[in-house]
Amino acid sequence: MMVKPLKTLLVGASVLAGATVLATPASAITFTTGGTRPVELFCAVGGVTSTCPATPSAIANELSTTSGSGNLELNQVVPGDIDDMTLGEFQAQGANAASLTVDFEDGGSTEDVVFESLTFDDWFTGPNALAPIWFAGLLDAYQSELDTGIATLPAAAQAALLPNAGGLGDALNQTVFSALLFQGGTVPGLGTFNGIAQRLSDPNIAYVQQKPGGGFAFGLAGFDSASNLLDPDNDLEAALIPIFANVAFSEVVKVIANGETSYAYSFGPGRDSGVVADDGVSHTKTFDFDPSPSESVPEPATLLGLLAVGGLFAASKRKANAA
Repeated sequence: MMVKPLKTLLVGASVLAGATVLATPASAITFTTGGTRPVELFCAVGGVTSTCPATPSAIANELSTTSGSGNLELNQVVPGDIDDMTLGEFQAQGANAASLTVDFEDGGSTEDVVFESLTFDDWFTGPNALAPIWFAGLLDAYQSELDTGIATLPAAAQAALLPNAGGLGDALNQTVFSALLFQGGTVPGLGTFNGIAQRLSDPNIAYVQQKPGGGFAFGLAGFDSASNLLDPDNDLEAALIPIFANVAFSEVVKVIANGETSYAYSFGPGRDSGVVADDGVSHTKTFDFDPSPSESVPEPATLLGLLAVGGLFAASKRKANAA
């Protein structure tokens, strides 16, 4: 897969991907789940992830290593799954979210961190709504791949997704395509899509670690391709698979730390986790995040977005291309 142009959004913090972090011993970190939605823990047994009881000790064991062994999913819906929700059902959840509170128990040198699943309001409500910002990041990283994928669809479907010439460089085409992605809808001859926001809102936290001298780093478990978020048994989603076959991004997690609330997400290929899931595709990649303050910003291996609720204080663009 090509490494696409990179863009880093900064909010009083640097972002570093693929970092090697010296861990605080698990015994010095307390993990507490909360919120009004359920969680689900995936443990690695024999190199394969499978569900296991989400006890505090089990969570600490799985989240204490960057190797990608297991992960904790926030907002697992039982019965059913958030991935199958319509946008209306997602909205009906209201402000309900699942959370993970991390207490580093170090006497205060590193503030406690709270990770939360996302809600409808996070994506669509208010001046800091995430949907348009996330979509802009998707185009910045993968516009060419998306245009190429859409060109493989039947003519009627292409016309429905891109009513104007110019591909996703055209403003109207961007509006129409983003509306399908986020609001769902029907494409002639292909069927109905529920939308992508709810599928990105149940993040799988792979690890959380304290850095030497303070600060923290964390990872999200994810897919090697965004096409794995789509259902091949659904006619429309099966048709969308070629569009996203060469696109990679993480799910999104809300991070509350040091008095700021941010959304963390990544466009670009994650690093191999070395774990094969029961379905053969889930959790085989890890997306690394390091929001600790720094004087300089290293070039990330993936695009990382941190959007502070209340304002974007600084932004920096960096470009990299590789075959």
